[in-house]
Amino acid sequence: MNAKEVNLNTYKDREHEYEMLNGQLQKEKDELNRQYKQLQDEFDRKINGILLKQQAVNKLHEIMNRKDPRGRRARVNQSFQCRLEKEREGFEEVAARIKFRKGEI
Repeated sequence: MNAKEVNLNTYKDREHEYEMLNGQLQKEKDELNRQYKQLQDEFDRKINGILLKQQAVNKLHEIMNRKDPRGRRARVNQSFQCRLEKEREGFEEVAARIKFRKGEI
């Protein structure tokens, strides 16, 4: 009977160790899921901001390309065109970085 009791106690100890390890792994999993959700939310906010800015740039581009019956377009168009091009390059660079980071996740 002694050998059976020793084996039983050994198995109970192992079971307790496995339960503790399982609890630790569950906590780690929950923390990683929380971090993933946080990163996903941040990514979504950044993408939304980029899309809104891109829409604004596109609308500005559309307005700038309209015909101006008073002839003011030629004077103002050059500076706006330069700003527009810089903004577009900036947005494309940020979008490329975000796509690259998304590929890493």
